[in-house]
Amino acid sequence: MANRIVGAISEIKYTKTGLIGLILLTVLVTIALIAPLLPIPDPHSTEFQPFLPPSKAHPMGTDNLGRDIFSRVLWGTRTSLAVGLVAAGLSAIIGVLVGGIAGYYGGTIDDVLSRITEIFLVIPGFFLALLVVSIFGSSLINIMVVLGLLTWPSNARLMRAQALSLKEREFIQALKVSGVSDLKIVLRHIIPNGIQPIIANTFLQMAGAIITEAGLSFIGLGDPNVVSWGKMIYEGQIYITSYWWVPIFPGIFLVLTVLALNLLGDGLLTLLNPKLRRAIGVS
Repeated sequence: MANRIVGAISEIKYTKTGLIGLILLTVLVTIALIAPLLPIPDPHSTEFQPFLPPSKAHPMGTDNLGRDIFSRVLWGTRTSLAVGLVAAGLSAIIGVLVGGIAGYYGGTIDDVLSRITEIFLVIPGFFLALLVVSIFGSSLINIMVVLGLLTWPSNARLMRAQALSLKEREFIQALKVSGVSDLKIVLRHIIPNGIQPIIANTFLQMAGAIITEAGLSFIGLGDPNVVSWGKMIYEGQIYITSYWWVPIFPGIFLVLTVLALNLLGDGLLTLLNPKLRRAIGVS
């Protein structure tokens, strides 16, 4: 399965949009990884004068509490990518298991799992996340888990469609005849051979999770102990006419991150379409 994931991403160079998204995402991931190693101020420190404009000492200025915005934006990259990765990863794991089992077994099992999937699909995700976070707390872990538990149905439907097709293939039938257990067939053959659309959808879901977390932070329900772009935008919105840099820089990074993930996801979807693959010269 790992080889298929690496192979899918390695082909992204054949799509312009996907390549741009991959480059942007690589830059953002690099920022997230090296942020703790950079000689920048503590993102929570209020030692500076409030509302200092962008300068050599403070490339993005300071906010209303005297915190260095450049430092906070870089640390916010870690928060956003962590939310996207964990939420989308959890969604993918649940989705491929539910979809793979439903599509492979069919019958009553498929009917039950499909009904459960449909119930989750009609639930307004953001408002349910809002409710759950309000009740159980707004820690970053809670937010990531809730987002993952709310977004798996789309992956389940994609995996189910793949499983319905794959289980009729000769190599799957041969495995059944040879006595290989259903669990091994699903985990070692159905899921690995049908994972490609889930890979593409996972990047799109990462973007959605990042936006949702930013939205929760924007309305004051984010984790107060971490640096979040949504919270920075929320705290700086009232100063936009006088101190534009306070909300603008985190907003720019939020847009770039979501754009990168969407471009990468769209590029992978292009590679999954045989006609579009031929159009861009990929065999």
